[in-house]
Amino acid sequence: MARSSSGSKRWGQHFLKSRRIAARIVEALEIRPSDLVIEIGPGKGILTGILLQSPAKVIGVEIDPGLACYLKDRLPKLEILSTDFLKLDL
Repeated sequence: MARSSSGSKRWGQHFLKSRRIAARIVEALEIRPSDLVIEIGPGKGILTGILLQSPAKVIGVEIDPGLACYLKDRLPKLEILSTDFLKLDL
């Protein structure tokens, strides 16, 4: 599936593209095995892929159905919820 690198205006998407920056973000989080990480708007999964290398459970919440499908194919270990985070009952 081809996705625009700039994202969709409809969803206000802006994608993180640097794996180096994503790795620095995850390192700064100091994630523990008992943590639950919920990534809101994982987009194309740059940060998500690195989060999945951590010892924590990772859930992605993606409003864009096309990106949710893309993430399911690209990151099979990710639990992905294809919904609006603001409507999610936590």
